[in-house]
Amino acid sequence: MSTSTSSQQPVASRSQLPFICLTDDPALRSESWDCRVVEPLFPQDPIPASAT
Repeated sequence: MSTSTSSQQPVASRSQLPFICLTDDPALRSESWDCRVVEPLFPQDPIPASAT
């Protein structure tokens, strides 16, 4: 099983704000983001809803 990684954000370690990544990829991992898996709005749509 391969594990995806998100883009790391060095500023996250200095910030008091949470860095939250909403994703449909349960394998996504990050040291600077709080990755939260969500169900896609349109599961059969190959283009992410966030891109529209």
